Amino acid sequence: MQPAMLLPPRPAGTLFLGLAFGALGYFFFALNDAMAKALLADYSLAIVLLVRSIAALLFVAPLVAKRGLKASFKSTCPRLCLIRTICLTIEVSFFYAAVVYIPLAEALSLYMSAPIIVAVLSYFLGDKPTRAQWATILTGFLGVLIVLEPGTAMFNWPSLLALFSSSAFAVSIVVTHHMKDESNLTMILWQFIAVAVTGLLLGPDLGELQDYTGMFRIGLLGLVSMLGYHLLNKAVRMTSPSIVAPMQYTLLLHATIFGVLFFNEMPTTTTLVGALLIICSSAFLSKRSS
Repeated sequence: MQPAMLLPPRPAGTLFLGLAFGALGYFFFALNDAMAKALLADYSLAIVLLVRSIAALLFVAPLVAKRGLKASFKSTCPRLCLIRTICLTIEVSFFYAAVVYIPLAEALSLYMSAPIIVAVLSYFLGDKPTRAQWATILTGFLGVLIVLEPGTAMFNWPSLLALFSSSAFAVSIVVTHHMKDESNLTMILWQFIAVAVTGLLLGPDLGELQDYTGMFRIGLLGLVSMLGYHLLNKAVRMTSPSIVAPMQYTLLLHATIFGVLFFNEMPTTTTLVGALLIICSSAFLSKRSS
């Protein structure tokens, strides 16, 4: 890959659209996290992974039928697609396993280290973040710490699962950026089939499938997660990982809004201060990038 300074500049319209896709994608991820936390209180990890993935595959089935099964599965870069698939299977499996045992806020505090990992990986791959982007990433991470106020019990084994999940997600973002000619449909198919197989390997209790209302709820989780990945795929291929990654901090803003609207959880002063840093960081990044 050529150094970033030798790459042609990205059109302003493409950059703005990529940032919009990233923001919307992370909104769906926040909704996915809240839904998953609620569902895992009633259903096993295996059945959530399995039904979620089957539902997502059913949603894209018409696209597969239109394009053809062989063409839909054929990858233009199979090695990168395999690496991405493995990373995202680890990401979702480990994160869901973590939030079964620790609060969602604790899991997210570790998960938010992904942008820093992305920036480091991008640096070694030639897409070097500027000083302003580094400052944005670090400022956003500071905002995350202020909001979450991490305690001393953070580093138990579920917390490590969340950290591994974050690392896997960071690698997937960088890999996706180098898959510009890959079809979104192909990436989604590989990813959700792998997660479905993981659910089967974990040994799901098939008796849970008789709860049709619950299966419908998990199916909606599949739709939400698929939309999130689809939008983020487009974002990181239209811009660069170091530009999109700091927008992950907006997950906390969305989580605060969901808490007020659906769980009557009013944000504390520290949450508001941290959210302000997060919003300012993402806005500053967008302005500097354009």
